[in-house]
Amino acid sequence: MNKTSNSVKFKGIILTLTGGCFWGLLAALFLAVYTIQPAELLSYYDTTMVIGWGMLIGGLLLIVAFRPWNMDIIVDWQVVVTMIVIILFGTILSFTFYLEGVKYVGPTKASLYACIEPVSATIISILWLKVAFSWIDIIGFIFIISTIFILSINNSSSTSSSESL
Repeated sequence: MNKTSNSVKFKGIILTLTGGCFWGLLAALFLAVYTIQPAELLSYYDTTMVIGWGMLIGGLLLIVAFRPWNMDIIVDWQVVVTMIVIILFGTILSFTFYLEGVKYVGPTKASLYACIEPVSATIISILWLKVAFSWIDIIGFIFIISTIFILSINNSSSTSSSESL
């Protein structure tokens, strides 16, 4: 008898049907949330304070959700160094730089600049990792870049109309 839980089966079906698009949509949602939500906080508090509290609260929630004390892992110096590098460069510094940018250019422009990340990641993976480039990638690039241009045009026309008043 198969003892796989219904939850695991459901998650597998969702990933199979969406081809992982679910995670992409979830990432897009949270990009919007962490770009817009802290904008008001950043006007009152320093970026490091907002990042620190956000990571502390998020970390505590993840500890409760995943219970790392029950995980069976081998901790050696390579694991410790890798975790330090990921935490420092991949998380703390990247979020600090991003939120500093949000503070200076605003959430709208920051999210527009962040939309270029999939394009640059794909180009780097093609050039460096020799990943195959498909027609769906070209369509995605066209959508991303056209959205940025459309929003930039609308933003510049509203700025020029407000300056003429």
